[in-house]
Amino acid sequence: MNTKVKGKASKASKAKGKAIIGIAMAAIMVASVMVAVMPMGSAVSKGKNFNYIGAGVPAQTVLVGQNVQFNGTGFPNPWTNPFNVKVQKFVDGIWYDYRGPWTDGKAYDIDWSTELTLRATDGVGNYTNLSVEDPSMPLKLKVGTEEVSSIAVGTNLKIDTGGINLFDNDRVDLKIIGPDGQIKYDAINHQQFTNISVKTLKDWYGGADTTKTIET
Repeated sequence: MNTKVKGKASKASKAKGKAIIGIAMAAIMVASVMVAVMPMGSAVSKGKNFNYIGAGVPAQTVLVGQNVQFNGTGFPNPWTNPFNVKVQKFVDGIWYDYRGPWTDGKAYDIDWSTELTLRATDGVGNYTNLSVEDPSMPLKLKVGTEEVSSIAVGTNLKIDTGGINLFDNDRVDLKIIGPDGQIKYDAINHQQFTNISVKTLKDWYGGADTTKTIET
């Protein structure tokens, strides 16, 4: 049933109503911003599905939950036989086998302890020290230098990515929820929010350039 209401609201009340609605919608969006890790590269990252860990190279950092590959060809230094590579732990002056070896030299969803001293070795004298970290993605929404939790529509946002330890070629989704659901691409402002590199996240939404912001 349609109901018609006679009379007109004053210009002042209309303006107030629009402002309240705008702030509420922006607050919903701000509260829903997050980054989700995609199963993409890191240690030496090419933006693909695996980190590359070479033989006899400086210590490599990998993150818990990522996929790693002890590569037999290409960059960085390849292993002679990646199928034989194991991860060992150092305890009381002795190296013990800890994980592996893996088919094709590929380990999925690594669960190596961040508390251990680890290295990768092929058993014939080649080894690479490993540093394992939990993924860290502390994100803060800011207007200028001030952290915010709600804003008025039209106020541009920066994402403070300080402390994030993902690698530049890792791929992420910047998950922004609006009144009509997730916004994957903002066609009006030409902003891509899904399947972007961490470098793009930092440079375009969290960098020093004040002209590069999330448009609201």
